[in-house]
Order: sequence, then C-alpha cells, then structure tokens
Amino acid sequence: MTFYWETTAMVKKVDFTKHHHEATVDDMMTDFFKLLRAVVDGDEEAREELRSMLDMCENSGFALPYEMLMPSQGGDDDYDGDNDYDSDDGSLTLPRPHVRELHLRIKLNRTDLKIWRELKVPSNLTLDTLGEVLQDAMGWMHEHLYQFRKGDTYYLDHEQMPKPCVLDRFSYFDMAKCTVDDMLTEKGKRVVFEYDFGDSWEHDVWCKGEREYNPDEMPSITYVKGHGACPPEDCGGIWGYEDLLEVRKKKKRTREERENLKWYFMDDDFDPDVCDDEEIDEMMQEWSSRLQ
Repeated sequence: MTFYWETTAMVKKVDFTKHHHEATVDDMMTDFFKLLRAVVDGDEEAREELRSMLDMCENSGFALPYEMLMPSQGGDDDYDGDNDYDSDDGSLTLPRPHVRELHLRIKLNRTDLKIWRELKVPSNLTLDTLGEVLQDAMGWMHEHLYQFRKGDTYYLDHEQMPKPCVLDRFSYFDMAKCTVDDMLTEKGKRVVFEYDFGDSWEHDVWCKGEREYNPDEMPSITYVKGHGACPPEDCGGIWGYEDLLEVRKKKKRTREERENLKWYFMDDDFDPDVCDDEEIDEMMQEWSSRLQ
C-alpha cells in the first residue's frame, strides 16, 4: 500500500517525496511522528507544516486517524488552562494595570429584527461575569450555556474546555480567567456572544467607545439604552421566534397557534418592539453594587 502526495510543501522538515512521491506506510508513519514530536516540542514551523499536511489530506479525501493526532495530555481533571489569571475567589473583576470604561453595543444576529442593548462596563470585568450581565440585559433566563468567540479563539466555561490537542486550529480560554479587554482591546473591535448552543442565539458585541475613568470615579456597570423584546427561551432559535411573530399577525389563529403563543408568553400583551428599560437599569445597578 502506498500514499501519493501532490505537493512537497513540507519537504524541508520531513521527506514525504521518496521514490517519486511514494512513501511506504512505515516510512510515512516514522516521518509523521518526527514531525509530531517537533510540534510537541514547541516548533511553530513544524506545527504549521503539520496543519498544512492535514488540510491537504482532507482536501484529497484522505483523513489521518484522529487518535494519532492526540498526544497524551491527561484527562479533563488534569487541565487547568493556559491563562495566568484566576478569579476562583468569586471576584467580578481581575487586577489590571489600566482599567477603562468600555461602551458596548450588543445586537442579536441572524435577523432583521432590531433587538439590541448598550451597556458601559469596566474593561477588567471577567468574561464569565460579562456573560451573566449580557443575559440580564438582553432578557435571557440563565438556563443555558454560553461562550464568546473571536475568530478562532473561544472563551468557555472551565467545565466545557476541550482536551488540549497540538493540532487544534482553535484556541480555548477559561472565561473566569480572562477579562473584557482580552477580547475587545480597543474601540471598533467586536466578538460573538452565543447563548444556548441548541437554539444558538448569537449576538454581535461591538466596542462602540472607551474612556478613562476619573481619578475619584468608581467603575460601574451601566445600562445606556436598548430596543426590542427578548425572544422566549427554547422557541427554536431566531427562525422559530420569527415564525411566532408571523402567527401573531394573523387575524384568525388555530387553537394550536393560540396555545403556542400563550406558552411562550407572546399573546396579546407582548410587544416585540419594547424592552423594559427600568428593569434592565435596576439589574445593572445591582451588578454595579457587587463591584464595590
């Protein structure tokens, strides 16, 4: 049995082109593990070459066994993340030399509906705290998991962290050990906040502005303004919510449609264009009191 390779992009590290682009299984495995060893030893060039090789395999319809790519790193209980920061004491913030106020705009994605909030938060707020704050501001009920995503970087709850893999093209960090300014480093930056991995409510979180705190000013979490009611939990995501809104427009509804609207608290008293500013403001004040 032989493998045929259409590129020699990684020849500088490993010779995969023996005998006119043919390599025996034994040779292939030997060279592969040499490269993998270099990756484990921290060789970034080898890491990129290995990723290129895997992409080439995938594109050609040949997949290497995944077990080969997972060096022993210990189980979930052995992994404590790579970040130096820790908020296990329950603090809502982490020590940072420079703390600023960030003006955030949070908008529900994948829809033309205008559902958004604006908040001001300290830049050293932990990401797990920010996730809880965003749920209160939007109107979610804290019934599901959530995460932040910025490009190929994910910020997760510690218990949701995957096992480390040297070939993983994604990076993972514990939300409790990171702060807002780890993601939103300056004005104009944006990340995705996803709530409920089933319904997958994705929010665009955009840093609309920033300012320095006055010397005698205490950092706070402030509600600025917002628009649009929060969709009901477990209604099937944004598409399920839009279907329910269409049902509300009907002059005549079936019994099942009436029961569905009542079940999701979307009967005649529901206004999709209104958010409860007073309630959100009170919740943000409560969060601010916990910063002190």
